Amino acid sequence: MTTYNAKDLIEQAQMLADLQNSDFISWKENMMFLDNAWSDLYQQIINHGDKSFLKTFSFEGERCELPRDFYQLFYVCYSDGLNERPINRKAKTSLTNNGPYYDMEGDDIVVFNKIGCGRKIVVYYFPIRDSITYASDDQKLDGIPETDDTPGTVVDVCDRKVLWYAEDEVYYVRDILTGKDEPLVDEEEEAAGFMITEEDVISGGVAFKFNNRCYRTRYENGVLELRKYNGKLIHSVNVSSDPHFPSGRINAFDGKFGLYYVENENLIRFDLETGEKETIAEGLVSNKVYCFKDDVYWETEDGVIVNGELLIPTTEYSEWHGVMKEDEKTGYGILFDNFVLKSIYENTQLLFPNNVYYNYLAYKLAVYYKIKQGADPSGVSSAAVSALNTFYNTILKDTNEYVRIANVYAR
Repeated sequence: MTTYNAKDLIEQAQMLADLQNSDFISWKENMMFLDNAWSDLYQQIINHGDKSFLKTFSFEGERCELPRDFYQLFYVCYSDGLNERPINRKAKTSLTNNGPYYDMEGDDIVVFNKIGCGRKIVVYYFPIRDSITYASDDQKLDGIPETDDTPGTVVDVCDRKVLWYAEDEVYYVRDILTGKDEPLVDEEEEAAGFMITEEDVISGGVAFKFNNRCYRTRYENGVLELRKYNGKLIHSVNVSSDPHFPSGRINAFDGKFGLYYVENENLIRFDLETGEKETIAEGLVSNKVYCFKDDVYWETEDGVIVNGELLIPTTEYSEWHGVMKEDEKTGYGILFDNFVLKSIYENTQLLFPNNVYYNYLAYKLAVYYKIKQGADPSGVSSAAVSALNTFYNTILKDTNEYVRIANVYAR
């Protein structure tokens, strides 16, 4: 397969639409246009019999639950390991004692009147398409001042603000957009004693965050309570004893029932519904944990991890300051290295079978760009049609295609 990444695709489309080095199309619009173009192409791939993304599963018996990534059915057969025989879909007028036939019932595929022992049912299907994302360019911002060639210590980050601790034992709040610092306190404190939220700077202690808002827990008489920092009760659960979070320190809350804390360099999730603990990750190199929407971020010796997948390797930074926010308008922002702002998204590797797919997506994006500009898209649109026709001509025709199309089922 030919490999490109999503950013290559964006740059190619901008060139076709005469938008090189332009900020006219926002990051969010690029993501939307890219998703629309890929969705259109993926369905074209399915409709015209391209098998590049085809997957299979097999089962024995008469019923099987469809895979979680099931999108559209291509073909059902039974196999003895050497030969395959097609199975047609059951028509409304078909009798179940004839066949064999298959049908869909909810999230299950059902085979009626299965013939022969030792034969498996094999199902060919197209999976749900993968999402395509691309990373915004890194932004170098004004860093915090240095003392003896050593910058101050970053304590916490939130949205556009950075809480940092200077050698003069004063906390400051830095606005990363303006570069201005505001002193917070003038007294000796532990650097971990404060955290910053969307509303204010608060004493950390037993507080923790989700989506940059602050929460806390309280244990009393066998009841563990989750509350907003202002005291409003969110959830309570009966537990046999105090969970004894290390030093009373919870690092993050996932907005559901999960409390995250670090113990012996392991990331632990405590479930408020069940009272059970689960080890999420081992070998953490920092105590920083951030939760936004459905995403959980932490750091290991490999780099910054999100939901168990490596997002930014250690080769690309020296020090991780934290996740400021998940900004879906700009694609930012994770803060590193006094101060480099990086995207929360990765550049998706586009593993396409040939250049036709890449070219079609580039032209399709360029059409969107032309329309956005209010310019005539007809020239680029004609090129897109030509690319699509070339795409059709590359597809090998299946001699049984007319039979298999009759069996198509879209979930």
